[in-house]
Amino acid sequence: MRRALVTAAALAALFALPASAAQAPVAARLIRCHPHPNQAKRFAIFEGEMHGATNVRLEIRFDLLKADPGGSFQPVDAPGLAVWNRAEAGVGDYRYRKRVENLPAPADYRALVRYRWRRPGGRIVRHLRALTPVCEQPV
Repeated sequence: MRRALVTAAALAALFALPASAAQAPVAARLIRCHPHPNQAKRFAIFEGEMHGATNVRLEIRFDLLKADPGGSFQPVDAPGLAVWNRAEAGVGDYRYRKRVENLPAPADYRALVRYRWRRPGGRIVRHLRALTPVCEQPV
């Protein structure tokens, strides 16, 4: 199934977003990548940001992806991830951070950040996803 791309301006118009949100309705960032010789001290902090309107509820979810040397990114289980984090009702801009610790090395990590907008009745009216930059964890 092929998904149609929706421009930021179209998304802003759909939710009556402020003009600033039309520029970037979502963002996925790597805030900090901390390599360390001791595995227990290695971590990454990922952030998701989204813009909406007071008539929708905003939700963000993080899934951790790992690539071993020479491999492709694959999903991995990590505590506190793969769950939807909801903004309070009426929040128009939502930013959420996740810290992932104890990262095995050598490997590269990134987060798949998913975003959803829900109407008050619970119906999902839009969903997007984005990838964060890569956090390299050498030996």
